[in-house]
Amino acid sequence: MEFDKWIHFCRKQGKTTEEVKHFYDKCSTQYDELHNLGYRNIDALDLSKDMLSQASAKGVYTKLICSKLTDENIDELNPDDYDGIICSGAFIPGHLDDRCLIEMVRVVKPGGVICISMHAGSIDVLEGPTLTSLLNDKTIEQIHKTRFENYVMDDEGYFVAYKVTKK
Repeated sequence: MEFDKWIHFCRKQGKTTEEVKHFYDKCSTQYDELHNLGYRNIDALDLSKDMLSQASAKGVYTKLICSKLTDENIDELNPDDYDGIICSGAFIPGHLDDRCLIEMVRVVKPGGVICISMHAGSIDVLEGPTLTSLLNDKTIEQIHKTRFENYVMDDEGYFVAYKVTKK
C-alpha cells in the first residue's frame, strides 16, 4: 500500500496526516534501535518504493526489498536466512494478513522469533485461519502477547511474538 493510500485509510479511522507520519516515525525507530544495539545484518521489505527510499536514508539496512509480503515465496529471500523478523504496524486491513506468516516462517530459522506490533483494533487481521493452523500443527508457538496503551496517540496496540519451532 503506497503511503498516500495508507494515509487515506487512516483518515477513515479518524487519524490526521500528522498522526500517521508520527506513527511511521515511531515504528521505524525500532529498527534504528536494533542497529544501535550492534545488529548489522538488517534488511527492509516494503511494497512502497517511497518507504524503502526513506529506509535507505537511515543507513541501517543491508538489503532493501521491494515486494508484497504474502503467502508466496519472495525470490530475494532464502529459507532460514533470518534469526528473526520484526513487523511493525503492517497488519491492518488491506495490507498484511495472517497468510504472510507462511513466508515469514519459511525465511526464519527454527528457534527464531517473529515479533509483531500492531493496532489493537486490527488484531483479527493477524488472528486468522493461517495463524490458527500454524499454532495447531506446532510450526510456531506464541511466546508473548501484550496489549498496551498509546500505540498510536491514544489508541491501544498489541505486541505479539512467535517462536518458529519446526518447518
